[in-house]
Order: sequence, then structure tokens, then C-alpha cells
Amino acid sequence: MGAARSTVETALELLTSLPQAAIQALVQQLRTHLAALLAPLAWLEQTLAPYRQDLDPATETTILWAWQHRHARALAPGAGFPAHLQATVQAFWTALSFFHRSSSLAESLHSWLRPYLQMHRGTPQWRLPLLQLVWNHHRFSRGKRAGYTPLELAGITAAPALAEALNQLGAAQPVAAQQPTQHYTLAEVFGLSLEELAIL
Repeated sequence: MGAARSTVETALELLTSLPQAAIQALVQQLRTHLAALLAPLAWLEQTLAPYRQDLDPATETTILWAWQHRHARALAPGAGFPAHLQATVQAFWTALSFFHRSSSLAESLHSWLRPYLQMHRGTPQWRLPLLQLVWNHHRFSRGKRAGYTPLELAGITAAPALAEALNQLGAAQPVAAQQPTQHYTLAEVFGLSLEELAIL
């Protein structure tokens, strides 16, 4: 629940940098109704809490995997699980049946932001515009948007490449006369380690 709220708030903060009045109005509406938007997740967390308290992470992951692949593998509720887990599996499947997975752009943004939220709790304000810049130049690798960037999908074709945009940002910063020009990598800008950079 906390991770979902953090993701939505980060996405809304990114949207506030866009100048369109309609987007700003949407952001305000979403912020006003944020609690209502997250209410289904709060309900899910509360409903499954009694079953999760004594459930080890590996077993919970297996239950969720079975539910996600139930159609592809023709799995019946509880199939393959021992008797003492049947009530727990049934509870998970019943609760999750009220939700469905979407392939929307919003979900894509959520999945893209999640690693950064895990790595950088309490993201500073200066990093949000950089995340927005990288996201807008990010090229989708699968799905109906494969091969396109968010900028291209929005009809923007004259935008500079990501490397060029970062160089322009660096050149716009005042540099002391006695200091040599410094060039920064994307990992240094975001403060990422090599392992974290691999997520990109």
C-alpha cells in the first residue's frame, strides 16, 4: 500500500512539470481523490492480512504466481497446494478475483518507476525532472507500443536525443573559470550503482 501511494505521488509530481492546464487540473483531481483511488488496495491488504501474517514469502509468491497463470495453465483454485494451505489459497484467489491486470500506459509507468522508488526512498525534487526526461526518451521493448518512445507516441518527433539533452543541461550550468568542464554519466546523475544501472 505504501509503495503504491509513493508511486502515484511520484507520477503526479512528474506531471506537475507539464504546462498544459488540463493536465494540471487532472493532477489536482487525482490528488483530491487519492485515498479513494487507493481504497481497493487498502481493502486487499486488510482482507489478506490474517492469511499473510504466518505465510512465508516464498509460499506467498507461489500462490500469486499460480493465480497470475491460472488461465494459461488451466489451474483450479488450490490445485497443487497442500491441505493446510487450501483456505489461504482460496482467500487469495477470491480477493484477487476482484482485480484485473491492465496493459495501460499508466501501468507501464508504474512498473518503470518502481525500481527507482525502491532505490531512492524520499526522491529529492531535482531528480523528478530527470526521471521524466529519461522516461520520455525510454523506448518500449514489447507490447503495442514496442519500438516507440512516449515522446513519439505523443506526436513529438523533433525532440533531441537523451544524450544531447543531458549535454545541453550540463552546458547550461555555470562553471567556475578555474574548474575544468566535467562530464557526468547517467549513473552519476542518478546516483546509481552498476547493479542499479542494469535495471535501465
